[in-house]
Amino acid sequence: MTHSKALFSVHFCQSSQELLLDDYRHLLDRVESGIQKLLKPLRLMSSVRFVRCVDATGKEWMDVHLQEGSQLSFVRELEASIDSTLDLLDIEVGAAASVARQALHTLRELQFRKTWNSRDLLNLVDRRIKSSEAASLGRDLETEDHKVSIRFSQGHISNAPVPHRRFSALCLDSVELSFRPSHVGVDRAFVSLANTAMKQINAKARRIEVSWHEPAGHSISDRLFESTRTQTWITARCKVVVNSTGAAKALLLETLME
Repeated sequence: MTHSKALFSVHFCQSSQELLLDDYRHLLDRVESGIQKLLKPLRLMSSVRFVRCVDATGKEWMDVHLQEGSQLSFVRELEASIDSTLDLLDIEVGAAASVARQALHTLRELQFRKTWNSRDLLNLVDRRIKSSEAASLGRDLETEDHKVSIRFSQGHISNAPVPHRRFSALCLDSVELSFRPSHVGVDRAFVSLANTAMKQINAKARRIEVSWHEPAGHSISDRLFESTRTQTWITARCKVVVNSTGAAKALLLETLME
């Protein structure tokens, strides 16, 4: 006989909230998709089951359970033979709870600070959940109050705010890019990227903003202005600022190439 265990519950709306049926179905699908995305890295062998639940305060939750499949019945006997106190289902439940807690921790870190350099991001945010994945997950699981609430099987509830959509991170490695500048200012310009540069940094639009810092500010500005005047291409080494989906949103210019 198979058995199941509760993983956690995700709050998705209030029962008093009026929703069109199509909107309610879309909300359920979005939350279920977010939970599947959260659990996917675990490669769970047990089957996941979802149950809608309404608590005494009118909050609607999606309860997530793991149900052991019949093909795993041999595992218990195998583990008993080596004196293990946990079966596979216990191990998977513990791993899922750990990943959920990591996701909430990551969301809190991202909300606290909107722009990170990548070294700080790796030091402060758990590496198993990337910043862009956590931000995307947060939007899947967020409620009308713009936060994620997860109720764990032990009964306690943990909350995290959903990061603003303008979250960004500065990539650690520099890249060499070709572009044609326009609208040049003292410390920034808009440029049109070459096709190869767009693919290289996963840019969604050809036009992107480039900024730079002193002390080389005036010389960079002068060279970019000359390139604008003559409509010539220029090559530079830059660092890339990415948004919450990993697409390039801006460039930090480090060096103009000869």
